[in-house]
Amino acid sequence: MALTKEQRALVSNLNVWEEANAKYHELELAHREELAKVRPLAQRVIDLGEITLADKAEIESIRAAYNALEPFAQEYFQNYYGHNYLTDLKAAETKLAALEKAAADQAAAQIVIDKINAIGEVTYTPECKAKIDDAKKAYMALTKEQRALVSNLNVWEEANAKYHELELAHREELAKVRPLVQRVIDLGEITWSDKAAVESIRADYEALQPFAQEYFQNYYGHNYLADLEAAEAKLIAVVAVVKESDMGYATLDEAISAAQAGQTVVLVKNVENAGNVVLMQGITLDLNGNKLSANNVLAIKGNYVVDNQNAKGILNVKGQFVLDENNGSVPVRTEDGYHFYQSNVKINADMVSQNADSFLFKFRPSLGSAELNRAILANGAADNGLQIRIKLTWVNGDTAMEQNVVFAENLVQEAYMNDMALTLGVGGLANGEQFHNVQVTAQLVSVDSNVVVSSSTFAYTGNVPQL
Repeated sequence: MALTKEQRALVSNLNVWEEANAKYHELELAHREELAKVRPLAQRVIDLGEITLADKAEIESIRAAYNALEPFAQEYFQNYYGHNYLTDLKAAETKLAALEKAAADQAAAQIVIDKINAIGEVTYTPECKAKIDDAKKAYMALTKEQRALVSNLNVWEEANAKYHELELAHREELAKVRPLVQRVIDLGEITWSDKAAVESIRADYEALQPFAQEYFQNYYGHNYLADLEAAEAKLIAVVAVVKESDMGYATLDEAISAAQAGQTVVLVKNVENAGNVVLMQGITLDLNGNKLSANNVLAIKGNYVVDNQNAKGILNVKGQFVLDENNGSVPVRTEDGYHFYQSNVKINADMVSQNADSFLFKFRPSLGSAELNRAILANGAADNGLQIRIKLTWVNGDTAMEQNVVFAENLVQEAYMNDMALTLGVGGLANGEQFHNVQVTAQLVSVDSNVVVSSSTFAYTGNVPQL
């Protein structure tokens, strides 16, 4: 600025100064911007607080940002307002490294912990022995610090001791096989009376350790498990047993035919499509908690159908189930299944009155006792799958007619709550052409199983009851 105007015109490289001056101001601005990076970086260090593994990415990011600073900015970071934030950053990195090492040690220990837990129940098998050995090998490969982190070492020690205990018991377990084999041989020809023995052999076989079971399956080259299964298959083929003779039969018909008066045929499994089941010789058919499906069932004159399992058996009849009025057992559905109750649907002469064109019919089926009647029928019949009805038959001209009159739930409830009879009145019978050969039968019906227990038949004569 000291040159004259003419002298200034002679300065040929003024542009160089101008460029240098601009460059310096540019660097001065960049210097300020670089220093401006230090404050937020210092704040990020302050914000780290207590170091955890979750801070790893942030610490690495701060280190990368510090390394990217110009040397003068790094020096500023190391003495920002009199405090060295690089020291704080290094302390955070040291803490993070310690945490990572601790995590790595714990992870290594956890592998061994998991291997020990995987041993599970100790059995005398190669697989179990391999798990115990594998856990030990992994434990021995750990550092001293890592071993101290294995929290379930006592579990391995107990498992190892248990395995050696089982190893000592191995010979004793194998010694059980020979007498079990002999029991299979002694079975001989299988009959139903062998059922308990076969089940006992099966239970003892199942109680053997796996290695002893394998020995049983290849005892001196012979598979005695196959012999046991063959015996079980013969028993499985049995459908019914005559209780008194303990003989089993492959069909229900065979068992019924073999049974004698006073004996009981017991079902041992469900029977489907039994056709016609006819009990003639004074025997009892015990469902034994099983299901019998048949086309028709005839059980009269001292023959019974019962269920000694009381709530499990069920009888399904597609056609008719004929029961004597004094010995009918009807299945009643309750909350816990089906129960068979001895029913009685008896009609006394004094419960019927009639005149020239009408009659009054009274009755009340019983399930064996007043207590049972109130317990099962006091809320009506339908709740327990029952139905109380009157079966009317007559001839109109040349046509046979039939009608079932079902008593309403409120009438059933009232009758059994108050020990009253159920009553049916029929009138308008004076026309003999339309109504002749009128007959009435009282019935107790198990709706689900189609079991009907009937009374004797009342024949309307117009003046005197005919029972």
